[in-house]
Amino acid sequence: MASACETDFGEDPASSNIIFSPPVSEQRYQMAVNLTKEFKPKKVTDMGCGPCSMISRLKWHHCIQELIGVDVDADILRSHARLGEPVMGDYLQPRENPFTVRLYQGSISKVDERLKHSDLLICIEVIEHLYEDDLSKVPAVVFGGLRPERALFTTPNSDFNVLFNNKTDRFRHPDHKFEWSRRQFEDWCGMICARYPYRVEYLGAGAGPAGTEEEYGCCTQAAVFTLEERDRSSKEDERNDDDEGSILKQEETHPYTLISEITHPFKEKQDAPLERRIEWEVESCVRDILASQPDDVESHDDSEGRVYHVPLEMLLRYSALQKLCSSDTDLLRRSVLASGKLNMSDDESCLLYREGDDSEIEESSLSSDEDNYGQERLPEEEEDWDVG
Repeated sequence: MASACETDFGEDPASSNIIFSPPVSEQRYQMAVNLTKEFKPKKVTDMGCGPCSMISRLKWHHCIQELIGVDVDADILRSHARLGEPVMGDYLQPRENPFTVRLYQGSISKVDERLKHSDLLICIEVIEHLYEDDLSKVPAVVFGGLRPERALFTTPNSDFNVLFNNKTDRFRHPDHKFEWSRRQFEDWCGMICARYPYRVEYLGAGAGPAGTEEEYGCCTQAAVFTLEERDRSSKEDERNDDDEGSILKQEETHPYTLISEITHPFKEKQDAPLERRIEWEVESCVRDILASQPDDVESHDDSEGRVYHVPLEMLLRYSALQKLCSSDTDLLRRSVLASGKLNMSDDESCLLYREGDDSEIEESSLSSDEDNYGQERLPEEEEDWDVG
């Protein structure tokens, strides 16, 4: 599974006589967002997530409790892992349910048990980057091994290429191993549905000029696979034919390497331990203080960054924390020390809070409303990336 920074040549307005609005890359992402809004998946896997562009869009949807990104490039995952982190608003208005973002280095040619039975699996502009050996394993790995409830696959439509004004014999991107016509893509999807208990629906992104739809289709072709109702109770069944058996009967059950695991705050049940509830409320109050009155908080720099000294008396001005602690400073100190994440000053009058990556978050990113899933700005160079 390749990870590539790409803008397909025909999708760049500077090299095409067709203007796509919004860009085709955004239209592809919107397909996944639309499926998320419609079906409310709890577990979502993005295969070939690259610089986490899809992760950053889907993390605003509170129906999702587990969001997984997979890519072969560990460096690109590490450098973009922050896009899966909570922002200020996630602490001020925490979710009703737990939510974790996990990033793995791994290949779509292998089954990892931790990814099984996703409610939605996304594979956007990935398969055209695969060599034949890996491509041949995709049906068995995804539909025989991982068995998602739904799966979205997108790939370039070669029928559409004749509409680009600079069309040559090359593919849209130098890393593409093939580009399928609509007939070839439908044959591949039909093979999957004949072999595995899925049905398929075809979509498109990036329509051409009026009157070209029937002959050439869309710039990107897409398929949404849905597990058949009759088979939902037998997800653990596996085919035993020789080809699939050789792919699925691998020695490692966890061949992927965990690169990042980010747990977001959520509203814990009232019967949760008191110290745990105090710990969460303290973190929320600290972030609010640093956002609203940073000049009132002393700080110093050490080898790992800036450390803020937040007086306990300042924390206890918050009514929610007052109710939990009954203004008991000793209980507040014990809870902070028990957290294992927060520290106290030597005289125990201040909480020590180390500045993290969320110091870069803009005020406009405070809301976690899923209708504003794109608020958190992506780095400019990523906006046109086509990740496979």
